[in-house]
Amino acid sequence: MSQYFSYTPTQNDFQTLRFFDSGVTGCDVKWLDTHVVAVSGTVEQIATLKALQPAAIGFTEITFDAFFALAVNSSQAQFALKNLDAQCKAEVDALAGFCPKAEMDSWVKQEQEARAFVKSATAATPLLDALLVSRAMSETKAELANKIITAADAYALKVGEIVGKYQGLRKAVFA
Repeated sequence: MSQYFSYTPTQNDFQTLRFFDSGVTGCDVKWLDTHVVAVSGTVEQIATLKALQPAAIGFTEITFDAFFALAVNSSQAQFALKNLDAQCKAEVDALAGFCPKAEMDSWVKQEQEARAFVKSATAATPLLDALLVSRAMSETKAELANKIITAADAYALKVGEIVGKYQGLRKAVFA
């Protein structure tokens, strides 16, 4: 995960900021020339970094959008793009939650079969049939198909919002 911060410049920037690059917290820290920092690490590592920061720095957490705007306007446009790519992937991955990869791999086929079944109750739906038997729930094939279509449409909408935002930000770099 990554978090983004702005900080208060001090007369001792070099010595103070070297603390974060020293590896004490295990975080990967990238400094921008606009007094903005991107920190990558586990939740625990980032919490440790925040707890150990010298008071003189005065880190303030900022949004990814704010970080990206500052990074693009600095000499770090390529770094901003790398973080943009990672942020987009993280947001899309978060939509799936803790869903196993095998289930995610079946989503396209589930949706295809569900839409085919809604169009024609005689459509071949081997995956839906197997899901109905294995789930051992008291739902009909029509109910399952509608659940799958509703979930697929909601997922597509959210992914579209994330990718659209990504494309807009990326275009800003090359404008």
